[in-house]
Amino acid sequence: MSDSEPLDRKPNAPGWVPPREGSNYNPYDPLEQRPPQGYPSEFKTPGKKPTFGSIPKDATQYQHMKETIQRLQYTPRPKSQLYPGQYKVLRRVNNYSRFQKGALSTGKFLTIGIGLYSVFFYRWNDGYDNVFSDFYRMRLRIKYIVNGGLSEQELEDLKPKQRGFVDRPKAVVAEGEDPIKPKELPKESEYLKERPSDRHLMEAQMIVQDREERLMRALDIAHEQISKGNIESTAPKKKLFGIF
Repeated sequence: MSDSEPLDRKPNAPGWVPPREGSNYNPYDPLEQRPPQGYPSEFKTPGKKPTFGSIPKDATQYQHMKETIQRLQYTPRPKSQLYPGQYKVLRRVNNYSRFQKGALSTGKFLTIGIGLYSVFFYRWNDGYDNVFSDFYRMRLRIKYIVNGGLSEQELEDLKPKQRGFVDRPKAVVAEGEDPIKPKELPKESEYLKERPSDRHLMEAQMIVQDREERLMRALDIAHEQISKGNIESTAPKKKLFGIF
């Protein structure tokens, strides 16, 4: 094809007007012939829902392809030959291989085996009572019935026993030495609860201070009265008509 020959392109839709560069739809322009919502290629972003005030972003290649497929109503699924208007359902083949079955069964076997061994066969806590003691003794009883005998250790484990509590470590008490008895605490007297506290002492000090203040006020009043009596006694008496 030479450069002079025109290229064939799809004709525009009827009523299509070329968009103005750098201008959106203007409802107040009498010469505006574009639709209010704008052309899809100009304003609508493929694969993005329009929102008020949202800034349009550049669509990815996947969104462009998805938009094109939706417009063409194209689907990669083949249509069903038995059911018209529906599509064939694609199913995976051999999605549960022998390796997966073996791995799953091996995991279940190991989990169940470790659980049974830890509950019925393992000797926890050196034979002392624990959570699995009843199951362990039940297995020993069944073994005694089947075999007709048990070892000395297993016979001891049949009897429930608890771990004793040691008051003092063995390293502190020498062999043949009696452990030191703890000192006896002094017995509390019946007046222990009546022992005064800081609050009681503060209240007692306030009462004593109040009494002392009252006593000082009484002494001050007495001194004033005595001083007034002395002044009256020492003052010269006025004579009646200057004679008496």
